[in-house]
Amino acid sequence: MNLWTMIVMIVAICVIGDIIKLRNKKLNDMEKPASEASNLLTRLMKRIENLETIVLEKERTKQFDELR
Repeated sequence: MNLWTMIVMIVAICVIGDIIKLRNKKLNDMEKPASEASNLLTRLMKRIENLETIVLEKERTKQFDELR
């Protein structure tokens, strides 16, 4: 194998490695928003459950408040 062939092969391997790294980085960046959206959805569901609990407690205690 002559010198130029070896240099071309090394450069090609480096370029392919960079392409693979870029592809993996893009895939990881795409997964992040999905994870953040999942966390946001979980927090919103907990808040809704808390609001439902507050409303139910107010309805339960409404009779006692009217007696006062």
